[in-house]
Amino acid sequence: MIENVPTSDDLNRAALRLYFTAWTSLITIATDFDQVYPDDEDWTEEKAEYLRGCQSDMQSCCTLIQQSNELALKARVAEVSPYLLLFRNDRKLSIKPEKLDFSDLRTLDATDLLGAVNSFCTSPLSDVFITDYNDVRKLRNKIVHLGSVDREFDPDAMLKIMVRQFIELWPGRGWLAERYKFAQGSRYAAFHDGKYSSAEGEPVPQALWRLIAGGGVRACHVGGARTRFVAVRQRGECQLHAQTASDALERAGNCSLGCR
Repeated sequence: MIENVPTSDDLNRAALRLYFTAWTSLITIATDFDQVYPDDEDWTEEKAEYLRGCQSDMQSCCTLIQQSNELALKARVAEVSPYLLLFRNDRKLSIKPEKLDFSDLRTLDATDLLGAVNSFCTSPLSDVFITDYNDVRKLRNKIVHLGSVDREFDPDAMLKIMVRQFIELWPGRGWLAERYKFAQGSRYAAFHDGKYSSAEGEPVPQALWRLIAGGGVRACHVGGARTRFVAVRQRGECQLHAQTASDALERAGNCSLGCR
């Protein structure tokens, strides 16, 4: 018999943990420079030098984004049946009864997941996501197998990919609500008493987090010491986040801290 069979929820939790780990790192990279250099002067050369120094960190983020992608796609397949993840498994089975751990069995490769989701699941993946997925997968492979990649990463471009990623893979979830759960489960939670301070209170005021937890906010992102609001209007409602405060207000109308 097969033991420790993962559920769709298990895989999604792991995928979201990796997603927000990458997001937090990219937000820090994207905002740290602006906190040191005032925006009333031209710092083009200094910014380029700063980003060159961030390349190894952004390469690590790229690997996290792809791993999150793959786990989220496996979660979709597992929602139909986790045993479909073993579709390409070539393990020879013994005629003698034995216990098999699911994690010891070969699951679908990264190149098989797109086809598996579109074959087994009711909601097909968009062409935009498929393009993003393949681009990130190829870059991740170069980083993992060669230690580097012949491309300079830009944090804002990577964040935009992650915006599309969340909308595609978790369309029924509120971004901030999931970010709140991530903060509650992070290692920083051990340094707060939960009453007067909390890990989730670091990037976002606690009053806002309480509003988020109660379902009052579903759509804007706040990250880093320099606040960034991100909102994308989709299907008539403010669904997610993506660029700057002015962009968010422009796109979401009166949505400054979240949907009303």
